[in-house]
Amino acid sequence: APARAGTTVVTVVPGESLWSVAEQVNPAVDPRVTIGAVRDLNGLGGTSVVESGTQLMVPVFARGG
Repeated sequence: APARAGTTVVTVVPGESLWSVAEQVNPAVDPRVTIGAVRDLNGLGGTSVVESGTQLMVPVFARGG
């Protein structure tokens, strides 16, 4: 797994998914890695559905990780 460099808070906008959030925050990391960490950090369980306006803590992974 890539090294975590910190976290950021993302507010979900209409039409956004966990996949798109993962790609925006960590474009060089497999989105599935970021999504798993987002689920853990935010207590989402196995869901991939997030509502517009939801604030998510998202891990930021070190580049090249």
